[in-house]
Amino acid sequence: MWFVVKPAILSKCTIQEAQVWYDFIGRKNWNVNYWGQIKPASHSHYRLPQVMIYDLQNGEEIEFIGIHLKSKINNSKITRDQDRNLKGTFLETALKAHVKLATEARSIRQYINAKFDQLTNPGIIVIGDGNDGQGQRYFEYQYLFFDLIQNLQGEVLDAERYMNHALFDFKKNLRWTAKFRDKILNIPASQNPLLLDHIFICQPLVNGSLAL
Repeated sequence: MWFVVKPAILSKCTIQEAQVWYDFIGRKNWNVNYWGQIKPASHSHYRLPQVMIYDLQNGEEIEFIGIHLKSKINNSKITRDQDRNLKGTFLETALKAHVKLATEARSIRQYINAKFDQLTNPGIIVIGDGNDGQGQRYFEYQYLFFDLIQNLQGEVLDAERYMNHALFDFKKNLRWTAKFRDKILNIPASQNPLLLDHIFICQPLVNGSLAL
């Protein structure tokens, strides 16, 4: 994970030690019970979020949390039953990948909540790839009934801690960052604009509580 920083502001930027992240969320690994299984499995970040701290030099700081939530490649053959429903190893691998990604988003959310417990108005910006693979939202709607991005943003009724999306007030046809062919939904890349890369901004930066 890398941050590209202009030379003029490099002296104001520092990379946070990874151990600080673990201290805030309380662990490196967490348990996952897939689809109500009694015995939990263990998971951790495939790519630990990278935190860069930007010093506003007025006693305030902004934390940029760089993320890359991308599951490992599913090389299993796509198989379907007679009703065209997905089945077999591909489906099982895809579902596990989506659950893992959602728990990684929840881990990031735990870090953000810990910051709000520590500070009244923490400055936090989450940036990076929230890729959830092929069949975007299909697995969430059909099998899992939760959404990775919502796990990141937090509860809208807990307004002070809600993370606002940078593209919130852009027109729908402009809210995308990449185009890929989707083999699950059988959509060509030209017709499949996806919002994979995100910027989430905390309320203290939106409502003017901080100097930036």
